[in-house]
Amino acid sequence: MRILPILIFLIISPVISSAFGQTAPSPNTADNLIARAIEAIEVCHHWAGEVGGSSDPDRIQDIARGFERDCPKAAELAREAYEKHPDSPVLAEKILILIDFGYFAASDIEKVKICASAAIQIMDSDPYFEALCPGALQAREYKLVKWETELCSCRANVNIKELNPAIITHLVEDFRSFETPKLIDNLDFQETTKELLTFEKERYEQETNENIRRLMDLNLPGTPLIKELHAQTIRGLQVDAHLYLAKLEFLITGNTEGLRKDFLGEKLSPECLRYAGILASKEDTFNALPKFIEKICSNNANPKRCREKILVRTENDFNQAKMEILNFGWHNCANYQFRKNEVYDYTYRVFEEIDRFLIDKVCECDEP
Repeated sequence: MRILPILIFLIISPVISSAFGQTAPSPNTADNLIARAIEAIEVCHHWAGEVGGSSDPDRIQDIARGFERDCPKAAELAREAYEKHPDSPVLAEKILILIDFGYFAASDIEKVKICASAAIQIMDSDPYFEALCPGALQAREYKLVKWETELCSCRANVNIKELNPAIITHLVEDFRSFETPKLIDNLDFQETTKELLTFEKERYEQETNENIRRLMDLNLPGTPLIKELHAQTIRGLQVDAHLYLAKLEFLITGNTEGLRKDFLGEKLSPECLRYAGILASKEDTFNALPKFIEKICSNNANPKRCREKILVRTENDFNQAKMEILNFGWHNCANYQFRKNEVYDYTYRVFEEIDRFLIDKVCECDEP
């Protein structure tokens, strides 16, 4: 009887079934045969999860009968579906379960084809899949990728010969993984020692240079919009670094030279330079504070409350007054100047350009 050695094998190695534990995309509902075959295979697979979970002889018999009853039915349906749809990646991934259990007799040629189709569904390295299908992951042309947008959960098979699947994630996330974290918050600058500020400056500069290098080296599709997004992202990282490092240099040395520097050949506006001049001395900082407070609070929803909060923070406190003008005066001014031409709707448009690299794309979206 076939079922006994399978049960023994699964008891000894219960994790083998986890090789197929990834959630596969739902089969095309228009093809009811594939859906019924997958459902039958999952019923068969269910019994594998029961193995070893009970010492009750009656329950063990129930499990054995479940295998004998449901797995041959699943194999029959799977064979019928496979004959009609030999190239279905979702079906192929499930059929491998039956092959592993010994219920689906596949010729060597069939198994190679099944492995090639199923490889599309494997998102990452999987030792169990690789044991059943040696070399299939390395030989595949397409790979399943999943991504989330604000309203949608999407999946598609990507032609990995033409597009690195990781690029999809980078595009969805607007290349955020290349941003260098700032370890000192604006509000904590004045309470941080010069030693820590110096360490942070060196760390941030080194990591940012490396992140920009990696971003420049990305092998992106050469479409116009993606080129524009790529260039804008690199410039954005350079702006962030220019502003953050200039502030750190000022707080370490007290010298405003870094606050006056050009950015990639672009000179700071007179207004931004005026903030740098104010920060050059304690007297100028306190003298400029009333007009500065009036300017930034005039557009606040509660101007009176805004003025009171800043006055309380800055009263007789040069360091706090300096930070208010540095962060909300000089930084905001320079950041706006260097970013005013940025475009923020690239992500959705670039996906139209990479559609040609995708097959079987499905997105399930919530209503906005």
